[in-house]
Amino acid sequence: MPDEPDVWSGTAPWIHRVDDGSATRPHWPLPPPGTCYVAHLDGARMRDSQGVFEEFARALRFPVHFGWNWAAFHECVRDLSWMPSRHYLVVVADAGQLLADEPDELKLFLGLMDGTGRSWSRRPDRPAVAFNLLLIR
Repeated sequence: MPDEPDVWSGTAPWIHRVDDGSATRPHWPLPPPGTCYVAHLDGARMRDSQGVFEEFARALRFPVHFGWNWAAFHECVRDLSWMPSRHYLVVVADAGQLLADEPDELKLFLGLMDGTGRSWSRRPDRPAVAFNLLLIR
């Protein structure tokens, strides 16, 4: 289907938005087995930045030294050396609630995630890696 996002791509855009109904029957081809990591997060638990940090720390297994702030968050999502993969897909269900209690933080979060996708795709010293965020409304 031409309107569906390429959630495994290592090229822009790295943030994809879909309606709940279209995500229940994904038509996206899967990468080869053993090359991808899919993290499932709940937007209802991410109404503020603390919730974002908690969900990402759980789903992406952030190290115990994670600093629980945006700088530390950005550092962790751009590293992930503790769980190497060729494709990362972060799926946020109920994304309409994402940072609903801190709407000014949403722009920061989306900017960090876009930068993360860009960073993973442009690694001069290592092969490019796909990092995509799928927001399901």
